[in-house]
Amino acid sequence: MRIGAVLDKLESGQTPEPVDGDAQPSGVRSPRERVQATRVASALDLLEGSAASLVEAGRAPHITARYAVAHLAALRAAAAVLAVRGLRIAGTHHSGGPRNLWELLPAVAPELHEWADFFALCAARRDGSLRAGGTAYADGRGGPYEPVTAREADDLVRAAQEFHDRVRTLLGLTRRAGPVLLTPTTC
Repeated sequence: MRIGAVLDKLESGQTPEPVDGDAQPSGVRSPRERVQATRVASALDLLEGSAASLVEAGRAPHITARYAVAHLAALRAAAAVLAVRGLRIAGTHHSGGPRNLWELLPAVAPELHEWADFFALCAARRDGSLRAGGTAYADGRGGPYEPVTAREADDLVRAAQEFHDRVRTLLGLTRRAGPVLLTPTTC
C-alpha cells in the first residue's frame, strides 16, 4: 500500500482503502504532509512488529511467554492507531500523570473501546504473572494468584490477531493472510 494514498485519504477525513500497485505519489509534498507520512510510516512499522509478535507468540514454548508476547502484539497494533490518530488527544490530558495506551486508545478510536478494556485487563494479568515468577498472575484486586492456562494464552493470541486485523481494517489496510499457527507449550 502506498503511503501517499493513505495520506490523501486521511487528509480528506476518509478511511483509506487498500491500494494495489507500486505507483509513486504525484507531486511534491508540503512539510505538513511529510509529518503525516512519517506518522503513517510509523504505524506501518508498528503493524509489522505486531505481526511479528503474533508469529513469535504462536511459537513461544512457554505459556507465560505466549501470553506476554501476544499482549505485546496487541500493544503494537494499538500504538499504530495512536501513531495515525494521536494528534486528536495532544494537549488534552488534565490529570497530570501518565496514562497508558489502553486508556488513550478509546479517545482516538472510540470503536475500539471494548478492545482497550479487554487488553487492559490482560495487561494486569500479564504483569501479575511476571511478578509471580512467570507462573501466576494477580486477580487485579491484590488477591490470590492463579496460573495462566495454556488455553488462556492461546485465546489471547487469537484475540490479539483479531485485534491486529481490526486495526488494519480501521486504517484502510488489507487483513492478514491467515491465522497464526500455535505450537504446543509447556508450563
